[in-house]
Amino acid sequence: MLALVVVLLFSACSAIFVPLEDTTPTAEIVPGTLELVEFEIQRLQWKGEILSMVPVEGTAEEILASHEAQRSNLIPRAVYATNNIRIAGDEISYRIHETIAQGDSNLPARSSLEVLIHKNGELLVSIPIGTSSPISPVWGFWAYQDAWFLEVAYSETIPSTDDIPNNVEVVSTGDIFENGISLNSEAGYEESFGFQILAGRPFYFYKRAGVLGYAYDGTEFPLEYTRIDHHNCCSGAALNPVMADNMVAFYAYKGDVMYYAEIGVFD
Repeated sequence: MLALVVVLLFSACSAIFVPLEDTTPTAEIVPGTLELVEFEIQRLQWKGEILSMVPVEGTAEEILASHEAQRSNLIPRAVYATNNIRIAGDEISYRIHETIAQGDSNLPARSSLEVLIHKNGELLVSIPIGTSSPISPVWGFWAYQDAWFLEVAYSETIPSTDDIPNNVEVVSTGDIFENGISLNSEAGYEESFGFQILAGRPFYFYKRAGVLGYAYDGTEFPLEYTRIDHHNCCSGAALNPVMADNMVAFYAYKGDVMYYAEIGVFD
């Protein structure tokens, strides 16, 4: 884990990229007006809370400089952290309700969570989201035309396999709800995550039958990645997708090979 080439400064859910030599990006035009650009990464390394990446070819300075203007136009934190939006004059809001129940002899007390959606103060729908965990249960709350979208991370706490008494592991699954309907259930996804309004249209990642892809303005486009980092907490949040008005930047894998990738409108 040597050689610091580029420094990425991240907060918990957003990022400021500070470029630190000369490469030509490998780009392909994907259907639906969006462009995918990816760069193979040798390794990532931490220096305190600062994450560094070393590309296989060229340097990270040129990689980040190519779309610096678009990437720096980050979506304000309030857009995907607010619990209150308005659609056609109606106020749609959510709150997280927690119920604590005593566990059995092998597990501590469990916190069961649900998201309660209200319309003008009246309960509209209740969405179970599993157990309390270090991972944030709500990752986005958006209004688009006459619809609302809520992105959650459903967490399950299971006994750890390391034989440490009362130790547990957390398994999380992303799910996006459109007007209270799970996209995982509706579209047969194993997982959906990373919802945002990109260039004025709905965008999110999905996984179905082991295949990752993204949906843009209602059309799905498969990707070759086997993993896209997301829903990480604490320092690991530096690996989460970075949302901007006209693009999203993220880390992904094809098997054991890691990439820094961007999808967006780069005219």
